Amino acid sequence: MSVWKLQELRELIEKVHGSEQLSKASSHINSVDWKIRSASYHSYTASDAFTSVFENVEHESISVVNMILSTGEEASKLHEARLIYEANVIACAQAMHSVTDIISHVILHAIAINGVDEENLCLKSIRKHVPSSGLKDKIVRVSGLKSFRYLQDFVNTTKHIRLVASAYTVDLTGKEEHSHGVRFKAFTCKDRSHPEKWGLDFLEELKQLSIEYVNLWQELNVLLAQKTS
Repeated sequence: MSVWKLQELRELIEKVHGSEQLSKASSHINSVDWKIRSASYHSYTASDAFTSVFENVEHESISVVNMILSTGEEASKLHEARLIYEANVIACAQAMHSVTDIISHVILHAIAINGVDEENLCLKSIRKHVPSSGLKDKIVRVSGLKSFRYLQDFVNTTKHIRLVASAYTVDLTGKEEHSHGVRFKAFTCKDRSHPEKWGLDFLEELKQLSIEYVNLWQELNVLLAQKTS
């Protein structure tokens, strides 16, 4: 599986463009590393949020329903776990959303693009400045992914407009992929409609997006390496 090769990129930038250009890119490269680590932390914390709540509860649907309908200490534990879960899913999503914006700054400095407004830099705006290459193909791919569009709209909605409604849901039909868990409601952002989504599925999509980000990053290394040969 592909991995982030941060040091390799630093060396390539310095070799192709010199230490001054590397200095411009370094803080952005370090920020990508931090954001990915932050996203991983929030994903893990969210995944572990309900462990103590259900540790002594049978996971059959009726047992979970009884827990949800309980009162007192059990209800408080469930409420707190749900808050921890949702807060960390949102934080994970925000970190993953910002990664591509920061990567756009890395690309800008790594291939020494001039005359570009950095204030609103993103994959969409940097794409037209990148020469035809595997890197450009990966930018187009990531930008067009359904999971990436959902992530963009989820973050824009929860950050600037309102929370995406959710509920702790139990499947009593046996037809759903998950027997129980937090489920985010359908929502619309800028005329784009998104269906309901299990939190577990969203976290898995974010994990898969991180792989897409790595692959995009690797193409930047490849592009620079070609300039050294």
